[in-house]
Amino acid sequence: MDITQTPWGFYGRQQELAQLRAILSRQRWFFVQVAGRRRIGKTSLIQQAMQQAGRDLMLYIQIPDSDPPGVLAACNDYLQTFGLSQRVSSLGGLAQLVGSLVKQGFVVALDEFQYFNRKPLFDFCSLLQAEVDQLSAKADSVKGGLIVLGSLHAEVSALLEDRSAPLFNRTTDVLALDHLDIESLLELLGTHADASPERLLFFWNLFEGVPKFYRDAYEQGVLGADRATLLKALFFSSCSCLRGEGASLEELAGRLYEECSRKDVGDFPLSERIKGYWDRAGVEIDLVAVSESTRRIRFGTCKRNASKLLGSVPALRAGAAAFLSHNTAYVSWQVEFCAIAPQISTAIQSELHAAGVISQPLQALLAPLVGRVSSSGGGR
Repeated sequence: MDITQTPWGFYGRQQELAQLRAILSRQRWFFVQVAGRRRIGKTSLIQQAMQQAGRDLMLYIQIPDSDPPGVLAACNDYLQTFGLSQRVSSLGGLAQLVGSLVKQGFVVALDEFQYFNRKPLFDFCSLLQAEVDQLSAKADSVKGGLIVLGSLHAEVSALLEDRSAPLFNRTTDVLALDHLDIESLLELLGTHADASPERLLFFWNLFEGVPKFYRDAYEQGVLGADRATLLKALFFSSCSCLRGEGASLEELAGRLYEECSRKDVGDFPLSERIKGYWDRAGVEIDLVAVSESTRRIRFGTCKRNASKLLGSVPALRAGAAAFLSHNTAYVSWQVEFCAIAPQISTAIQSELHAAGVISQPLQALLAPLVGRVSSSGGGR
């Protein structure tokens, strides 16, 4: 069977899912802010949590970047889609409808909420405040709730966190979604393609941890395809997205260090990662990892071509010396050096070892997470 035909699942987000599921199970009023860039999976998270919590009454509305008539027209379209007979003719009516539905036990989700920060729509926030305050006053008897989703953090913050904003201090919970973690990407790729380090790095360069892009590739049947086929399908033969792949390796390696430490696997209990260290003298270090618990500091060089690793070691050592001269708190710590590449031959690993450098091909960095995915049944 072609594994690309395996039905798409819900990947990662288990902590956020559990948090939202718990909120939905309270059976009392809630006002949740879900923040994260576009296509990061906010809507999918809500759908999954609703399903797991057994909540059937829901209204989802994606607010358009439009004037009030355009917003109201969109709202009425969603009301029809969700099989609700109500219609709205004003922003005040929309706010009142939100309050009414929540009192009936509905979960109302307003996506792209940041557009209410636009001047023509801003009055809605004051109108909604009146409804929210009424619901909050009877929180124990209100079985529904409101979820607002936003992809432009600054504008959503202005609506919910600014002290002068009508909705300031009204939210009961906040969830922030970042990229999918690497373990989840390994599960995803292992299920629908292959979880080789080369494929992971290739997709990371294209999509990083944004799940919607992986879903797009899956739906077009190219998640497991060769590079040329995938790029042609998704980018109309444009390869501009491949620029900067070296920097993508640095970021992927850094995230691997963070995730392995967070999940208590791997060889380095990370307390801090200093991202892309550089100074005015031109010293640049791809990876600086700090472990306070073991009093170790590790400096790393990242190269897509492993044959360039040995040649980069002198500059790595010089950069580390410069870093330590400016950060004397680490001088007495154990200093380590590592070299990271997608693949590193046995011969190069031997030479790096002789130079006092730890070899870390992506396969080795991924191994602790691959083991977790295998033990949990992912990729089958």
